[in-house]
Parts: sequence; C-alpha cells; structure tokens
Amino acid sequence: MFIVFFILSGILGYCVLRFFDTRKTLQGTSLIAISLMLGVTVIGYGILGASLATGNMIWATGLVFCTLFGLAILFRRSLRQTISDIGQQMRGNESFPWFERITVVVVLFLFFLVSMQSMLWDNTGVPYSILKGWGDGAYHLSMVQRFLHANPFSLDQPILSGRTLTYPFFVNFLTALLVRLGMPFSWAWHAPTFIFGWGMLVCGWMWAREFFNKRILSYLFVFVLVCGAGLGFLWLAKNVALDVGRIGIGAAIEKNIVNTVFEYSHLDIRTGGKPLGGGYPANIVWVVPLISFFSHQRSFMLGAGIGFLLLYGLWRYWYARDCRWSRWLVLFSFLPLIHLHTFIALVIFIGSWLAARIARTREFFTKKIFVWGIVAFLLTIPSVIWLGHGVVRDAAGSSFFLRPWFGWAMCTHAQSWLWCDPGVADTTNNVLWFWAKNFGFIWIGWVAAMLFFMTRGKGNERIRDIILPSTLLFILPNIVLFQPWEFDNNKILFWWWAAAGILSLGLFDMVFEKFSRRKIILFVFLVLFCAFAVLSGVFDIAQRARHGFVIKSGEKNFSYYGGYGIAIANMTEDRTGSEDIILTSRSPNTPVALIAGRRLYLGYTGWLWTQGKRKIIEDRQRAIKAFLETGEIGPLCDEGVRYWVVDDQFFRDYPVTVSQTVWQRTELMDAVHEGKLTTELRKLDCGTR
Repeated sequence: MFIVFFILSGILGYCVLRFFDTRKTLQGTSLIAISLMLGVTVIGYGILGASLATGNMIWATGLVFCTLFGLAILFRRSLRQTISDIGQQMRGNESFPWFERITVVVVLFLFFLVSMQSMLWDNTGVPYSILKGWGDGAYHLSMVQRFLHANPFSLDQPILSGRTLTYPFFVNFLTALLVRLGMPFSWAWHAPTFIFGWGMLVCGWMWAREFFNKRILSYLFVFVLVCGAGLGFLWLAKNVALDVGRIGIGAAIEKNIVNTVFEYSHLDIRTGGKPLGGGYPANIVWVVPLISFFSHQRSFMLGAGIGFLLLYGLWRYWYARDCRWSRWLVLFSFLPLIHLHTFIALVIFIGSWLAARIARTREFFTKKIFVWGIVAFLLTIPSVIWLGHGVVRDAAGSSFFLRPWFGWAMCTHAQSWLWCDPGVADTTNNVLWFWAKNFGFIWIGWVAAMLFFMTRGKGNERIRDIILPSTLLFILPNIVLFQPWEFDNNKILFWWWAAAGILSLGLFDMVFEKFSRRKIILFVFLVLFCAFAVLSGVFDIAQRARHGFVIKSGEKNFSYYGGYGIAIANMTEDRTGSEDIILTSRSPNTPVALIAGRRLYLGYTGWLWTQGKRKIIEDRQRAIKAFLETGEIGPLCDEGVRYWVVDDQFFRDYPVTVSQTVWQRTELMDAVHEGKLTTELRKLDCGTR
C-alpha cells in the first residue's frame, strides 16, 4: 500500500504544483522531486485531519484513499491528460553536462549517507543512533509509537500525559502512516527525510538560479549551504603544527585528521560538542548544517524543503511581474506543524521582503494579494493556535517567553542580557570575533556584499532585495532568545545563512560580469572563498561519512534498547491498555514509550522544559516524590496513572527513601529479569486512597 501512497502522492503533488506553478517553470527531475514532496504533504495533512475526526488512523487512511480513487474515476479524462503532461515535461528536462550529473549523484549519495546515520538498525530491528542525535531520536521514536498505538487517535504529549503535543510532529506522523501502510519501520523512518531532502536540494538550487547569471554559482550555493562552517580549520592547523614537532607528520595527521576526537565546526562543550572539544576555549557553536540540521533534526529537513520551494515560487513569479505570485503564500500553512522555527524565520524573511517590495511597487498591491493572503492566514492560524495554546497554557510561572539575549550563544547571560557572566569557561566577549569564527568566510562575504550593494545602489535587483531580510534574520536571533535553550536560535539563523550565501556569491557574480577580462583571477578567488567557507564542515562530514553504515555499539553509535528492553515493552503491552498512563523513570529511551507506545506520566524532562512545561514538570516530580516517601497515591491516581514500571533507573532519577506503604498500595503484575537486572510492572491500587 505504501507504493500506492507514493504514486498517488506524485500525481496529486503534480496537480497541486500546477496550481502554484501556472507558468510550468519546473520540469524534469525537479518536477518529480517537488511533486512527490508536495503530494506527500497534502495527503499527509488530509489523513491527519481525518484521523483526528474519526479517531482512527486506519479508517482515516482508507477514507482519504477512497476519496482520491473516486476523484480519479470522476475526472479520469483529466487524469489521463495529467499523466501525459508529466511525461512530456519529463522529456523536456534541461540538459546537463555529464560531469554535472556525476557531481550531483555523488553529492546526493554523501548527503543521504550522513542523514541515514542519524538512525541505523541492526539485523534484529534494534535502532542505533549517532551520538549527536541520540536524544532527539528517542523523542521522535516515542512520538511515532504513540501515533501507532493511540486509540482513539489523538495529539497528546507522549512523555507528559494529558498535555498538548506542542512539538512540530508532522514528520513522525508520516513515519507512523508509512508503517501502517506496510513499510518496514527502518524504511519509514528515513523515507520522509529522503523525499524532502531531495526536494530541499532541488528547490535550493532552483532558488539560487533566480539570482545568478552563471549556473556554477547555483551549485556552489547548495554546496556552501549544506557543508559550510566557520574558522574551526584554524584550530585544526594549530593542532597539526603542534604535533608535527612532537610525534612527526604522519602520526600528527593520523591523530588530528584520520582519527580526530574533535568536530572543528563545533568546538564548544556547553552546547553538546564532542566531549574533548570542551578543552578548547574556541566557542564555536555553529555546526555544519549537514550534520546539525539535515541529520538528526528530522523536522528541519521537511521545513527546509517546503521553505525553499516557497522562496523559489515567490522570487520566480514576482520578478516575472506575474500577479499569481501571491498563491505561493498558501505554502505557509504547511510549515507550523512541520517545523516551527522555519515558519518563524520565513515570516521574518518573506514579510520584510514583501513589505519593502510592495512599498516600492504599489501596482502589485492588488485584490488578489488580499485574497490569497487571507486564505494563507486562515489555513495557517489553526496550527499556530494549536501549538501556541499548549505552550502558553503550560508555561505559567516558567521563563519560556521571548527575552533579550545578546550574541546568540556567545556566552552565558544569567546576570545581564547584554554583558557576559564573568568567569564562565569557553565563552567569548568579542562578539565580532565570535561571529567571524562561527560563520567564517560566509559572514565575511556577507558583510562585504552588504557594504558593496548598499553603497553602489546598482546591480542585481533580486540580490539587493534580500539585504533587509538577511539583516533582520541576523540581528533578531542575536539579540532575542526565541527558546529557553539559546542553541536553538541557530535554526532561525540557518535562513540568514542561506541569504548570506546568496549575497556572498552574488557579489562574485556581479564582479564576474563587470570584469569579464579577468575571469581566471576572479575564478581563483571564488574557488578559494568557497574552499575556506566549507573546509571545517567538509572535514567533519568526511569524519562522519567514512564510518558508513558500520554499527559499533559503544564507540560511534549507541543502542536504544536490546532484547531486555523488548521484553519490557512486550510485558507492558500485554498487561496494560493502549491509553493507560504509566509511571516510569525519566530516561529518554524507556521501552515503555519507544516500543510499547504507552503514555508516560513524566518522561525525559530535557524535551519538556524547552516547550514551556517547567511548572508541570516540578508539580509532577513533587507528586512522585510524595508517593515514594509517604505512599500518597491520590495525586497520581487523579492524573490517571494506573501502572508503575520499577527499575534501577527509576530510583536513580528519584533517590529518596521509599515508604513501605508504597508496596502495600501497588500490586505486582509481572517482571522481567536479565542477570542482576529486574524490571517490575506494578498496578496502583487507586481504590485505597
């Protein structure tokens, strides 16, 4: 059935794309990638809505499929014409030299190789994850399993029962849907990111083509966008130079390049870099995008795909003087449930661009803009309210809301939003040097391009028009904390990164046109610029890619669970109902959530406090401690807790003296043993309150 799903998605996606792309500017392989991406999005949202309405994902899927088949029969002549049009436009694909085709294939292979390392499965079906994405993957697995087990279907927080799921969950819903359609779990995990990753690369390339006269600059833009990083290679060179004198050049290369313990695009232990990277006061926190955004951050891949398609459509139609550009605004409605940071960033990006353009070209301010603008707003606001309602309602008494925070992740600001706290290791007081070493040559090129285009006042209009959006996208995340964890501001800064890449390469494009007789010299400068812009990132990507798909538990990858965990999950599924609420440890990889898909009373708090739920966390922790210390069972029973999974990790999370009353008010239902380990499933006797 999942094959039928993809066929229907491709056809429906093509029809939806033709609604936006009325000029048929997208053809060939680009047409396939974008049609499939759009179709999966539209059908996914349709099944999500039907699931909420019927309370059952299986019935909802059947309803949507039957509707699509009915429409295909009703409009069979139009369907045949649509399939014929797809074939014709595929044959009309733009011609590419053979070396460009080979380059694209190699880049796609490396891109998806690193992306797949965010979750690997062994031959027994046990998932593994690279260190950087271990915790992220656990939360996403919990959401997928909850969607699969929920009956009736709902959008509750899987690790905080009874609360709204305020995390953008659409990618995990798609994975659950594909599993329901018969796709193996490991395939279903990667399928959405593959589809949207392909679409993202295509749309990013197409958007860049709107700015540059030379096609090679579009390729370089995508390369820099995905692989670019800061000046971490300076620390690499320093390490090699120091070791050459001590151990020789061969051993120095082996130590620092072949088997390095550092990530040179992320030399900062405060924000989760490699452990030994904390020994450097480098304060480099901008991780190369392929490893950060397009690896374990599953939702970001989907947001980037839709985001770059939106940018391409607006730029293509606006500068073609086609009033139908406003239709593309409807794509905004997909973004909140896909990736909220992308939605925020593109509201800033496109909002400032449109405001400036419309102020200068009032003739484009037509009634159609109002119509499609209102449609986009009405389609977008329900999901924004849904996500925001949970955050606002649950954030009472917490410090979730926006607040000043200078310099992004430059330093700790517990005492002042402007000045760094004194005596904190691994921070930088010089903000210009902080920005330079984090964003490297792209930041330098962006500053140079801004000065050039603002002082000259001439040149490529399309490039000059993103000066304002890029400025806002750089300033706002550097002075405002958008989430409790300052590192998350880089998800908004990514879209500044994209604009900065356009401006930097646009400067080269303009200089190439103006000084055409010195192309060789300019080409050398372009190569050097891009080489240094991606050097740190390429080095880190190579370190990841060389491991391939080899699973080495405890070395580069870390298992979520094994046979013992599966036995615990089976026990939980056999003894409890799908809607029962379970009291467990706060471990992010508890099998109760990752496999059994049961609702947790309080799961891993690291995911919850960043969603504005600090007060609820504290209240539930107090209730759990009171239960353990006194046997007071009422608050837990009132919240719907009926079962308790007891293991060593639980008592490590709650190191208190357990009252004997606790054992009297709970009944042992079952237990799993492995060596010295024992996990019990106990039922709370809520009738004894």
